[in-house]
Amino acid sequence: KETLDRLAILVAPRAEVIRDGEALELLADEVVPGDLIRMTPGDQLVADGRMVSSRGLTVDESMLTGESDPIGKSRGDEVLSGGFVISGSGYCEVTAVREESYAGQIAGEAKAFRHPPSPLQEEVNQVILVCTWILLPLAALLIASLAVRSVGLVDAAQTATAGLITLIPEGLVLLMSVTFAVAAVKMARRATLVQQMSATESLASVDTICVDKTGTLTDGDLTVVEVIPARVTDSKLAARELGRYAASAGDRNLTLEAIAEEFPGDAEPVTGEVAFSSEWKWSALTFDEDGARYSTVLGAPDLMIDAGALRLEEHLSARLAEETAAGRRVVALNRSTSPLPASGIDGYPAGMEPVALVVLRENLRPGVEETLELMRSEDVALKLISGDARATVTAVAAAVGIPTDAGVIEGPDLPEDEDALAEVAAANTIFCRIRP
Repeated sequence: KETLDRLAILVAPRAEVIRDGEALELLADEVVPGDLIRMTPGDQLVADGRMVSSRGLTVDESMLTGESDPIGKSRGDEVLSGGFVISGSGYCEVTAVREESYAGQIAGEAKAFRHPPSPLQEEVNQVILVCTWILLPLAALLIASLAVRSVGLVDAAQTATAGLITLIPEGLVLLMSVTFAVAAVKMARRATLVQQMSATESLASVDTICVDKTGTLTDGDLTVVEVIPARVTDSKLAARELGRYAASAGDRNLTLEAIAEEFPGDAEPVTGEVAFSSEWKWSALTFDEDGARYSTVLGAPDLMIDAGALRLEEHLSARLAEETAAGRRVVALNRSTSPLPASGIDGYPAGMEPVALVVLRENLRPGVEETLELMRSEDVALKLISGDARATVTAVAAAVGIPTDAGVIEGPDLPEDEDALAEVAAANTIFCRIRP
């Protein structure tokens, strides 16, 4: 129980709250109306609130409304608990929590929901039901036999019930429940919280596992390995631009954290911003410098090139191919004097000129090769899914022993038809350049 309680705390949603001028990390149950919540990409909204400030904040409210498109939030807009921050950053003032929040009201209405029985539970129920139906005619025959022997009807019914009830395999239910409970305790000792008893059976029945690359096969930390400047600039200018960009950006992600650590800089006023999202895989900031306005764009160079928005110099193209083939992540830092679009989904700013390529390294998670080998020995199929470039993903796959000749497909090539998509998913092992 103590282990389960600790695990429940670990998986409980948290929020970064500003209370009385002090930044606190609180559990959802500890948030109260009037608190100021800081929202960054990946955060789950734990309370209803009203936006106080926003820097390109978009929220996924599909779990609440069924609408899959990200919704932009500006100052004064309402945000609902249960949503997830997709991009940008901002602050909201809490207006409703727990049962009074929108998600809390939905949860209250859904309390009547019951999990469907697992296959083993269905089979046990079927066995008991069949045995019960078989025993009914046997009970009638036994009562009749006793009645013929001049046994009273009440005594005959009691004798028949006592004799036949033992033939119903009631112990199967107890044995199954005890087995599930023991499995849940063992899983808890391995830092896994089982919220439904029969989930251990479902886990044992898994024949395919889809894994992400970053944070699953790798440890989730990025390190800047090298900055490759364009011919029109130099390493010092590229480092200054990177440091300023990382310090001034409103939202944070692993790439920006790695750049900020390698190139410390001072934040400067930003007159325009497109926040990063996995949907478009780039971000941008607009600065005013010496009376001139320009934008700095940071994103995936392969997607920019495919869209015809960026042309790299020959030496940059060669290094891009070399580094991605080695399994490293590469992002491009570009400049543009054109206005930024309202959202990244509207396309890139026109006239982008490359400033530098930034090469980042991810380290494999310790023991990941042994874990994947264990899965393969248990005949569990592995599917690797990533938003990174093909060469980067296949290099990491080869490093951990996932065969790269078993089918590789890119997100733009996936069919929209569900039946065709199912066939493609079954036929391929590695899926790269995947978007949400």
